[in-house]
Amino acid sequence: MTPPNKIEIAAMEPFSGLPLERVFVVTDEAQAAQAVEELMSEGTVGFDTESKPVFFKGQKSEGPHVLQFSTVEKAFIFQSHVEKTAPAVVDLLKSSGLVKVGFGLKGDLQQISNRYGIRAEATVELDRSFRQLGYRDPVGAK
Repeated sequence: MTPPNKIEIAAMEPFSGLPLERVFVVTDEAQAAQAVEELMSEGTVGFDTESKPVFFKGQKSEGPHVLQFSTVEKAFIFQSHVEKTAPAVVDLLKSSGLVKVGFGLKGDLQQISNRYGIRAEATVELDRSFRQLGYRDPVGAK
């Protein structure tokens, strides 16, 4: 299997993403409960984390600092320092009924384990899936 070439990529429709009014930063228990309800009803979501960079050799990251769960219609952003929303984050991560799909999750999952003391369930690493389909190079957005 071969990835699309530059000409084929150039002919593709641009990815428009979600409008900002469909991106929600979850800041309290009520918003967290609503996010969990909506995400769990989807069954499968896009998933990613972000962590503050480290600048010194031997310095450990205390991430993830931001966790994102996305459907086709909405994205929910959780900041890990917001203690009121942490139980919802843990519920989403531990749920085997919610498939969490993303690229480059290996480091994310390790940080989740370190920060929350849990193992995230039902994760799909797209890098691995694409390699199994015959793509040799990492796949990314263009």
